[in-house]
Amino acid sequence: MKKPFKFLVLVLCLAMCAAFTACDKEPASSASETSQDVSSAVVSSTESDLPTVSDMITDDTSSVDSTDDTSSETESENDGAQVYSEVLTGYKKVVDSIVAGTFDMEAALADFPCLNESISYKWSSMLGELQMSTEKLGYALYDIDKDGNDELFLINSDYVISAIFTVNDDKVQLLDAYWARYTAKLCDDNTVFTSGSSGASNFETVVYKLSEGSFVDVASFGCDDGNFFMISDGEHVEITRQEYADKADSYKSINDSLNFVAI
Repeated sequence: MKKPFKFLVLVLCLAMCAAFTACDKEPASSASETSQDVSSAVVSSTESDLPTVSDMITDDTSSVDSTDDTSSETESENDGAQVYSEVLTGYKKVVDSIVAGTFDMEAALADFPCLNESISYKWSSMLGELQMSTEKLGYALYDIDKDGNDELFLINSDYVISAIFTVNDDKVQLLDAYWARYTAKLCDDNTVFTSGSSGASNFETVVYKLSEGSFVDVASFGCDDGNFFMISDGEHVEITRQEYADKADSYKSINDSLNFVAI
């Protein structure tokens, strides 16, 4: 009777040891699994905040397209220079004569047969001051009305605009010319903001857009003998100095975005 009893005790002891061993292992396994879950959550959270690898890879096709766009822009500029070659040739003669100190107004006017006579006085005024310029003179091509054809800007290296030409009915046409008392800036909405002054308390701003080969005014405001105004439906409407300033400030210049090419 003693041997079976001892055997039974031995079996019970072995069973209890196995149970204790299993209990010891389960928490360790659970802790390991918990650690893995937390680690996965951290990685997942980090990855969600970062761009994927595909986001960071530059597509070869887009790179080619970008190159093509640059090439197209260059070709467009070259085409524009050809279209306006007569103006640019005449303008170079003027610039050369200014540099040489031999500038002659009559000869300068003769070099531009494509001028619109209705605003030739503006061109003459511009030429009269151009000879006193201390900046390098040149031009830029920019498509104001986005019709696929560049306008020609005569500018200096400080991006001050002297004149703007366009092509209308296959003919080169002077849109406007500027000098100290009548200035222009190209704005970010592709309008041209002009300011004319006949005195400290008399000045007017007219904003133009290019439409079908001509400048059309879209806004007009200024000061007449100290009284600020805007023109609405053909009528002078009184405004405050601050309203004038706010209106003028709303037109943002992008002159320095023009690609200056020295003559």
